Amino acid sequence: MSTSPNDSFLFDPHAAPVDIRNLDVNILISLLISLIAIMALAGNILVIFAVFHCHRLREKKSNLFIVNLSVTDLLSASVVMVSSVVAVIFDRWPMGKVWCSMVCGANYCFIIVSMLTLSLISLDRYMAIHYPLRHIVLVNKRKVLVLIAYTWLQGLAFGLAPILCDWVEYDYWEVTCAIQWYLYGNPVLIYVIVTFILCFMLPGVVITISYCTILRTAKKMKPLPQIKPIPQIKSIPQTSSDVLSESSIVISPKPRVLSNTLHKRVGFAHEGSKAVRSLLIVVLAFFICMTPFSVIKLYKVAFGDPLPGYASILATFFQFMSSAVNPFIYALFRQDFQLAFLQILCPSLHSRG
Repeated sequence: MSTSPNDSFLFDPHAAPVDIRNLDVNILISLLISLIAIMALAGNILVIFAVFHCHRLREKKSNLFIVNLSVTDLLSASVVMVSSVVAVIFDRWPMGKVWCSMVCGANYCFIIVSMLTLSLISLDRYMAIHYPLRHIVLVNKRKVLVLIAYTWLQGLAFGLAPILCDWVEYDYWEVTCAIQWYLYGNPVLIYVIVTFILCFMLPGVVITISYCTILRTAKKMKPLPQIKPIPQIKSIPQTSSDVLSESSIVISPKPRVLSNTLHKRVGFAHEGSKAVRSLLIVVLAFFICMTPFSVIKLYKVAFGDPLPGYASILATFFQFMSSAVNPFIYALFRQDFQLAFLQILCPSLHSRG
């Protein structure tokens, strides 16, 4: 039987090559990945449109980090997931070695950019809670865009490395192109260690410290103080025998200047703390979804022994889900996004409300 150039991408030689998926399994896998891709595409397009369409979201420059996160998820769905669906349908990689390498590099780039963006979001929330007035002055559009550009620069650098070194092949059970860790020895090991430290461990430490500090501060934060109005005499008694009654006291509509400043300062902190819960859930969802993927990769680097095929594909499902869950989290836990989504999807209902 003749072989095509793509036949070398049919199997991962360390992943139980005799265990081939049947047609029913391939149909199920392709449908599930397609469903995840559709949710990721629709949800993240909605998030991006909401930020730029809604003035309340657009005026908060730090929401550009959320846009960056949605862009990476959108690209992951349109490049990595769609390519995986095609590969599952053909039961092999039919798109050539060059595209295989590009998909692998893009996949790693998107994961790294997401991780770095989550760490920047955690730092932004830390400043918003602890230094609310300084945060308003320091966080501007230019600085946010520079930080976002850096995340892509680092992601592209680490994503290009396996392409330039030609480490990539199609992994049959991961249903995507990936580095074949066991084939290239020490260079791959060095790459893994450096990538883990700079792209995962350090951002993870930043995220952990930031949110632990925020949560500790949130527990100590007292409710907004109730500012007592200043009594004001409605009229001056005409005789010394007149006595001021309760009816002669009215409420001044203007609170004291110092109290107003305090109210504003505490208000900034409380407004920043409202977004923390949803963003913390986003971080937890990312780590939950990426943990199986990371464990599988670390196992292959450390041992190189074959794993059950369905363990690899389950890890891929979890990784893909990380690109689809964020819009649902915003819709459930962020009132500003709820209103923006309602305004976009049901404008007539929103105008009546």
